[in-house]
Amino acid sequence: MRRTLALITAVVGTVVLLAAPAAAQYEGGLLVTISTDTPNPPVGSQVNILGAGCPPGSTVTLFVDGVSVGTATADADGEFAFVITAPSTPGPVEVTAQCGDEPPGVAELTLNVVAAGAGAGAGAPGLGASAGAGGQLATSAAAGGQLATTGSDTFPIVRIGAVLLAVGGIAVLATRRQRRSEPGASRN
Repeated sequence: MRRTLALITAVVGTVVLLAAPAAAQYEGGLLVTISTDTPNPPVGSQVNILGAGCPPGSTVTLFVDGVSVGTATADADGEFAFVITAPSTPGPVEVTAQCGDEPPGVAELTLNVVAAGAGAGAGAPGLGASAGAGGQLATSAAAGGQLATTGSDTFPIVRIGAVLLAVGGIAVLATRRQRRSEPGASRN
């Protein structure tokens, strides 16, 4: 029984020492955001797209449904702006801004183009402005949609605690074994 417990403790300690975090935190990269004050524009109307989070002076490319519609240069604060014309047919439209290199910063926004006079404007929640309140969506710049690092990584502290727990368990077992092997020790 004691050998089994010691073996389990040793295995768990080894796994804890050698294990990697379950999900690596994304570090570096860009956190780009884009927004609009008109998430439900009427067909053919002008739509302002504002963004931030790009490297200063970088080229920003705007895509509408995957087709490049123009480029801009991020200012000293990493902000940029576009004016696009809403398509002539109602329905959802994906707007994507991309800036920077390796990995590029990417942010997406869905506009819900509506027929003229059909309740266009800022719109109420649930009318197709899937980018959230005010039409803003923040997305990580990393390829694959990884999120930016927030908070701190507690894994090293947990690892140290588990190792100390394993060492303490082994010390208790060793002490008990030593006491039982001494002459005159009782077998409890």
